Amino acid sequence: MVKEITLIRKSIEDRYKIYLYWSKRNKSEVFSKKLELLFKESAKLVSEFPEIGIVTKFLNVRVKIIRDSKCFIPITPIKSWYFGYGIKDKIQKS
Repeated sequence: MVKEITLIRKSIEDRYKIYLYWSKRNKSEVFSKKLELLFKESAKLVSEFPEIGIVTKFLNVRVKIIRDSKCFIPITPIKSWYFGYGIKDKIQKS
């Protein structure tokens, strides 16, 4: 069963920070646009295969790695799933 993906506000803010970091670092938005495609493809995969990802020590939470980011996926019985993106330390420091 395909599930609906709903982005929480924090995940949208994290993605924006990721895009800004790579745009400044590379002085181009090309890589940021590639990342956006990766995030969308990952969301589609998660919606089709809800159990995808690495099991964590947290109850009902899985992690999907997307390049230099981690996507946290709470497993819920409802149809909406929420992505929360974790940003690696090097991005948070800048």
